[in-house]
Amino acid sequence: CRSRWIQYAVNLSGRVGFCPGNIDRLEALDIPGRAEFIQRAIEWCESESRFEEAIEIARECRYYFYVRGIWDPNSSIHIVRARAARSIGDTKEEFAALTYHLNIAAKQENNIEIHKWLTRTEELAVTIDHGSAEYGEYRHMRALHLLAIGHYDDAAAIWEQILETVREDDAAQFSANLRWLAVAKGRDGKLEEAIRLLVQAREHAISNGFRRAEVAAELELVEFYFKIGDAEAADSYLKALKEKVRDLRDRFYDAQFAVLVSISLQRSSPDEAREYAEAALDLFEKLGLARGARGLELASDLLSNIAGG
Repeated sequence: CRSRWIQYAVNLSGRVGFCPGNIDRLEALDIPGRAEFIQRAIEWCESESRFEEAIEIARECRYYFYVRGIWDPNSSIHIVRARAARSIGDTKEEFAALTYHLNIAAKQENNIEIHKWLTRTEELAVTIDHGSAEYGEYRHMRALHLLAIGHYDDAAAIWEQILETVREDDAAQFSANLRWLAVAKGRDGKLEEAIRLLVQAREHAISNGFRRAEVAAELELVEFYFKIGDAEAADSYLKALKEKVRDLRDRFYDAQFAVLVSISLQRSSPDEAREYAEAALDLFEKLGLARGARGLELASDLLSNIAGG
């Protein structure tokens, strides 16, 4: 009975997998109770020393948990995957799991979690082929951490290096690194360059059917257009984004969108702007962002500005 239960979890997670080019597959775990079932299955497999199955289920549903914003480090499937891999001496799998976990921690600006796992990840990094996709993901994670602590030039340098060496067939990795390079440039005040790179990232995402990456580029474009004072361009993207963001059901993008709508409305409709800022604040907190994290801080500042106005 238990074996059939676990095999069902393996098959279900396999139907989802890593699917940036077909995010509709995520809906298989949107049925109430299924994500919780998957999490329990992973934990049970670890407790029963069924490590290979724990690894497979966690690996195949990692993208679902990421997109849906299930980022609680206290119940991280990535850490369970890493522990299971270490139990059977699979250093490559442990490295990939820890890198994925730290990628999220960097976006949360959760330095406690980063320091908790970074040393072990660095130890494993020396055993990994530096030309592999896994090592590329590790370098991407390091750049995200540098971005979070304000080392924009250093982060940009890593993303530029990755883009020079990324495999031609790895469109997803190229897409992510190009977009984050643009973000680093924008946060460093190089807004025109950032916008140029984001337009390129958006076109690349569209040509590869990466709906999330397309929306991510457009959200950043809205922010940077607001920063250069082109409210018309920002609002044009913002109107088109409403349905796209809703359809993705990505909690992080929902929060970003709410902040941007609040910026757009704060002069013309302060009450409505306040509602969006409060919604963004709630979403960012549910994502586990630290109090000083950029999105959370921006939502808090918007509320203060609207109240002050």
